Amino acid sequence: NTKEGTVNMCKAIQQMREHSKAAGVAEGMAAGMAEGKAVGMAEGKAVGMAEGKAVGMAEGRVKAYAEMVADGTIDMQFAARKLNLTVEEFVKKTGIKPGMN
Repeated sequence: NTKEGTVNMCKAIQQMREHSKAAGVAEGMAAGMAEGKAVGMAEGKAVGMAEGKAVGMAEGRVKAYAEMVADGTIDMQFAARKLNLTVEEFVKKTGIKPGMN
C-alpha cells in the first residue's frame, strides 16, 4: 500500500513539473511575442516616418519648382532638369502646361 502511494506521489510530482514547465513555456512565448511585436512596430514606425519624410521633401521640391515656373522665375526645362525629370514628366506631376506662365 505504501509502495503504491509513493508511486502515485512521484507521478503527481512529475505531472506538476511538466504542467509548470508547459505553463512557463507558454507564458514565455506570449511575453516574447508581445516584446517582438512592440519592437517590430517601433521599427516599422521609424521606417515609415523616414519614408514619409523623404516623400514629403521630394513633393516639396516639385512644388517649389512648379511655383517658380508658374511665376516666370525659371523656365520649365530648367525645373525639369533640376528635378531629374523630362518636361513631359514635369507637366504630368505639376499640371503646368508649357506656355502657361
